[in-house]
Amino acid sequence: MPYFPYMKILIVFFFIQIFLLLTMPLNNAYSAHLYVNINNLRSDNGVVYCSLFNKKNGFPSKDQKALVSTQGNILNQKSRCTFTDLEPGEYAVSAIHDEDNNGKFKMKLFMPAEGWGVSNDAATQLMGPPKYKDSKFNLSTNNLNLDLKIRYGIR
Repeated sequence: MPYFPYMKILIVFFFIQIFLLLTMPLNNAYSAHLYVNINNLRSDNGVVYCSLFNKKNGFPSKDQKALVSTQGNILNQKSRCTFTDLEPGEYAVSAIHDEDNNGKFKMKLFMPAEGWGVSNDAATQLMGPPKYKDSKFNLSTNNLNLDLKIRYGIR
């Protein structure tokens, strides 16, 4: 068999390519983004905190049990929270307008004193917050713009 001086280089190059293909991370086939648009804030004060849940446990008020939480700045009484690289599935969003920017949801006489909202504008229960099953929505592999209404209690 004749000897080709470049054969070793080609073989090494071939194995390097195979190695790189096998070891590089695969791109996530599910990279949908969720944009939560809030257009009815009563002031530009503070920030908006948004939490994304993929199960009912902790929804809507226990953000430490959320899949992910983020915040949106406020301009002209509008805000946007963005969640990126999400897999398709069932989700629900909750948001609060922390007007005094203290990182806490203010209550007065057991009623919300700051703005709050959930996906699907789900109604509150007689003695409690909206339920996950009423707030959930499906996210496909496409990006989704979700409008969320903020409700305000007493000041």
